[in-house]
Parts: sequence; structure tokens; C-alpha cells
Amino acid sequence: MAVYFISDAHFGAPYSDTDEHRVKLFSRFIDLIGEDADYLYIIGDLYDFWFEYRDGFPNPFPEVTSRLKELGDRGAEVIFIGGNHDWWAGKTFKQATGARIEKKDIEVTHYGKRIFIGHGDGIPKDDWAYRILRKILRNPVNIWLFSRLSAEMGMKLARLVSSRSHALGQYRQWKFLGEYKEYAQKRIDDGFDIVILGHTHIPQEVELKGGHYFNSGNWIRDFTYVKLDESGFYLNTFKNGDVEKFDFDKMKKPE
Repeated sequence: MAVYFISDAHFGAPYSDTDEHRVKLFSRFIDLIGEDADYLYIIGDLYDFWFEYRDGFPNPFPEVTSRLKELGDRGAEVIFIGGNHDWWAGKTFKQATGARIEKKDIEVTHYGKRIFIGHGDGIPKDDWAYRILRKILRNPVNIWLFSRLSAEMGMKLARLVSSRSHALGQYRQWKFLGEYKEYAQKRIDDGFDIVILGHTHIPQEVELKGGHYFNSGNWIRDFTYVKLDESGFYLNTFKNGDVEKFDFDKMKKPE
């Protein structure tokens, strides 16, 4: 049996015109891992926007949530950790997916490995603008005020903010990679064997002193995920509709 970790699909992202293809590939991926998955950890930003209003949320990609529900019905446990785009997932998301929802970083143990899992947003200290925005967006008063908007108005506003965020953040995460590595080392110094994060959209597999750091990458361009089974950890890609080891040599830093 196996444990899987994915993040940052951003289904519905305003810059993406390939949602149909990505959803179909995701569906095939769920079919594949359904053969051996004990656990699937979704480490945030499955959707580019998800907010739960009093009357729920108009699910824009029901095939995604229904496939996750089917995976759970087959015996796998699905755990969702909110990202900076879908941190507000709640009862409607749970009903649609059957997933256990976590609002904070979590600690788990699989195959004797103590694993730290988190989305990873807010880690870089130099990214002070986002750190301020994160506090604003998760403030209970602001959440209540946003919930007073109609779902249609809320989605329009979210798309506007998201489009600007993607335009500004497409390249800038590269300069923060050192801080993510330092953060992972601190968690390993605390006694963890493995640290798995998302958010940057940059797949990583880094050997550190006393452990390893993985970033699960993205389901936008690289279609990467982390797998753990009895033989160890692997960072793979499903980009071509089949399991392949991710080739870091083909990953280019943007100009």
C-alpha cells in the first residue's frame, strides 16, 4: 500500500485555459492510485478559489470532488490541508469529497517515518506583503464580511485578486527556495524525518542533515506528486498520463 501527496492544481485559475485537460488527467491519476492508496494528502490549492457561503459553494469542477469521494469509498483516507486559495473549505467541501479537512500544518507517521506536512505559504520572511495579506484574509471579521457577498460577486473578486497574484508570483518564488530549505531543516532538527510542502509550484527533492525535504510541485505544468511506499519516497510526474520519475534536469528557472 502507498501514501500520496499532491498540491497546487489551482483548478479554475484565470490564467489557465487547460482545465478540461488537467481535470481529465487528474481523474486518470485518481484511478491509478486507487489501486494501492492508503492515504492521499492534498496539500492545498486544489482549487484556485473555494469559499463556503451560508448556502454552500457552486462547485465549478464536480468531477474533481466526486473522484476524491470515490477514492475514499474505495478505502483510502483523503486529507485536505487548506492552501492560500482554498483555506476556507468546510462542510460543503467535506460533503463533496469525504475528505478530512485540516486548517493547519500536520504531523503524521507512515512506514516509521515522522512526516511534517504543510502548504507552505507564509514561510519566507522576505515575502512580507503576502504575510500581511494572509493575516487579513484569515481574520474572522473579514471572513464574515466576505461571506455577506453573493457567491457570484465573491468569485469575481477572487478571480481579480488571483489573476494579479499569479501574474506577480509566477517567478518570484524561486528567490525564496533557500528559506524553504532552511525551514525544512529546522523541522528536521525538531525530530521529523521528512518535510513535505507545496505552494511554490517548484518540485523539489532535497537531502538535508538528518532527513529530506520534498515540495510536491504543481498540477499545472509539471503534474508532480510525492509517493511513499515500503521502499521509500519518490517524486514522480503524471504529465504524460503515466507514472514517470520527475526529471529535474528539464526544469528550467524562468528568465
